[in-house]
Amino acid sequence: MKNLFSSAALVSFVMLASSQVMAKQDYTVHFKNASNQTKYVRQISSQCMYAPKSGAYTVPPQGDVSFGMTDSDNIFSLCTSGAKEVSWAVEDDKGIRLGNLTFRHIKDGGTWYTKVVPSLGLSATITCNNGGCSTSGTPGMPGEPSPIVVTFK
Repeated sequence: MKNLFSSAALVSFVMLASSQVMAKQDYTVHFKNASNQTKYVRQISSQCMYAPKSGAYTVPPQGDVSFGMTDSDNIFSLCTSGAKEVSWAVEDDKGIRLGNLTFRHIKDGGTWYTKVVPSLGLSATITCNNGGCSTSGTPGMPGEPSPIVVTFK
């Protein structure tokens, strides 16, 4: 009987660990440009987030660019239940930096929250899953964040 309980405990642990090993969240991100100037968006930092290798996007006037990102929450990384973040610098077609854009995915009280914040001076509207996620307070929007839509003005 003791072996049965030990086996059941081991199986439960392996199942829990394997689900944590694969724990991740996929995001779809859309950069839209509502202005008449090309916007250049370049990744400048990342923590526990995985995006396309180049990390640089050219968003033409009245155009858009879409890409996928993935975070990692597996037990073999330093990312387990920790904050996930990626930041981009946004420039105009003259190379003038308009500001930064920071995506944060954090866990607070057992719930994951998403917040996408433009720096002061960067004119953009941002939605996560059709809801506001840049002005939703702290810690941010709970639940499924994707798709994330950033519209530069």
